[in-house]
Amino acid sequence: MTRMFENLTWLDDRVLLRDLVFRIEHARNDNNWDLGDRCFGFYKTKALVDQYERFWSARDFRPKHMLEIGIWDGGSAAFWWEHLPLEKLVAIDLQDRNDSAYFREYVANNRLEARIKTHWQTNQADRARLRRIVDEELDGVVDLVIDDGSHMYAPTKAAFETIFPLMPPGGLYIIEDWAWEHDAGFQDPSFILGSDEGLSRLVRELLEATGSSKTLIRSVTVYEGFAVIERGEDALAEFHLDDHITRRAWRSDEAAPQRNEDVKLIAFYLPQFHPIPENDQWWQKGYTEWSRVTRGKPLYDGHYQPHLPERLGYYDLRLAETREQQARLARAYGVYGFCYHYYWFAGRRLLERPLDEVLASGRPDFPFCISWANETWTRRWDGGDKRVLLKQTYSPDLDRALIDDLAPFFHDKRYIRVNGNPMFVVYRPLDMPNPYATTQRWREAARANGLANLHLVAAITFGLPDPRPLGFDAAVEFPPHMDDMLDLRCEVPGLDPKFDGNVCDYTRMVDRMLSRPAPSYRRYRTATPSWDNTARLRHKATIFHGASPAHYERWLRELVQQARLTDPAHRFVFVNAWNEWAESAHLEPDRRFGMAYLEATSRALAP
Repeated sequence: MTRMFENLTWLDDRVLLRDLVFRIEHARNDNNWDLGDRCFGFYKTKALVDQYERFWSARDFRPKHMLEIGIWDGGSAAFWWEHLPLEKLVAIDLQDRNDSAYFREYVANNRLEARIKTHWQTNQADRARLRRIVDEELDGVVDLVIDDGSHMYAPTKAAFETIFPLMPPGGLYIIEDWAWEHDAGFQDPSFILGSDEGLSRLVRELLEATGSSKTLIRSVTVYEGFAVIERGEDALAEFHLDDHITRRAWRSDEAAPQRNEDVKLIAFYLPQFHPIPENDQWWQKGYTEWSRVTRGKPLYDGHYQPHLPERLGYYDLRLAETREQQARLARAYGVYGFCYHYYWFAGRRLLERPLDEVLASGRPDFPFCISWANETWTRRWDGGDKRVLLKQTYSPDLDRALIDDLAPFFHDKRYIRVNGNPMFVVYRPLDMPNPYATTQRWREAARANGLANLHLVAAITFGLPDPRPLGFDAAVEFPPHMDDMLDLRCEVPGLDPKFDGNVCDYTRMVDRMLSRPAPSYRRYRTATPSWDNTARLRHKATIFHGASPAHYERWLRELVQQARLTDPAHRFVFVNAWNEWAESAHLEPDRRFGMAYLEATSRALAP
């Protein structure tokens, strides 16, 4: 029987295939190397190739269109081209480099310019770009994927969910090095991937989906060096692996209350995803938050803009099913409740419909509280001038009227309480002329509306001191608001010369926030998944560069651990935000990271 790789000659430091030389990088010794750059870099060991030999020998599989993820200098692309009967091979890699001279020579000598294509600086988690490459280069169909890319859970899952629906029944998706995180040599947390989750979880989920769906995946074949997922017959449009996994409900139900009684995670929630007459007048007909989100443009090399929704799409919050989907998704990943921003101007409310319908319908059955966004609306908020659109005003009568307006929400059984008192957050407490007098009137009005008291929380914004002299019971962080951001600035390559904003380092912000000492007053801590308001302010934006699910998870996990050391009645942690899309601060899935931020949230909350 003919062996697939029988023409390979293995030497100590190289593999020979006719006149091609593959340098074995695992055995690299520059002192004894005699060929300079006249070779391919090769990261496959003989043991791995032997595993492939056993796998391919048991299959009659003749792929025509192949996508390779992770190619280093093109050696693996040439390797597979020589051994598979391919018509077209497209390879992507995250590195900022070009094809090596040896690879270009190989392609030219074999007249493969139209049949082998490479795409550098391509993130496998960038679902939109990945789909575009497959559509344009492979006519939208992939028979074989060999994924030797990031070796991390979230981006690999994103690539799988993007490509798997484009594969025909019997197509193969191969994930190399799935078990690297279990190797004894990779247990040091300082290792380059030490803080990121590897691939064994994804392989486990694929096995669960195989047993749950029956027709989604024909088989999962696992070797020490790679796992092979064979496409089933299911027609897939929008594909999310989690939707195809069934787990025993009683186990999930048993675990959920334990998490909720431990630390309650509350996500700030923006309701501006539906048109209102005021925005039609001030901006344009049909204006919603999405109107600005889609205009975000990159301002430097590698700048992630725009942030575009993936799983929930460009939703409209007037739809009850949208609000239900959000709550189901949040609950599934450990979010305890939403904190809705509330826009109230001397009795006039804006963006009120979603929350009013939540109250009237009793759905979704999901905890919530309210944050009064008590700032004057100007055109500057969305990148315009300082012209006032709607001014915020204060008076004793308005203080009482606000609580009268909020009372139906405070009485709702879903409303979040602390020791029986409804939690009420105020975004800009220092804007109130006499905060202490106002908070006392609020408590009186609450009692007049049949409530024992309120749990008043001041947002730590715009220089807030100790909230207690202002009449508040606690404060809540609101990152990226902090005392000073100037020393968090960082340099980025290729910055637009018109840029007049701030580019700051996300990881340094995380370190700064985590290093804050505990104050004498009650403080609820907050993490933000990322922050970048380019979509609103363009060249005057504030951008926190370097945000990632892994860095966010580290931040949130530390806040959760701190909360576990506090009074059980006050074990709240906040996230800014659930859906601030124009500020790139969202847990909701996007096209680059997919579910990664939600998955990081779930892991950070784990006991």
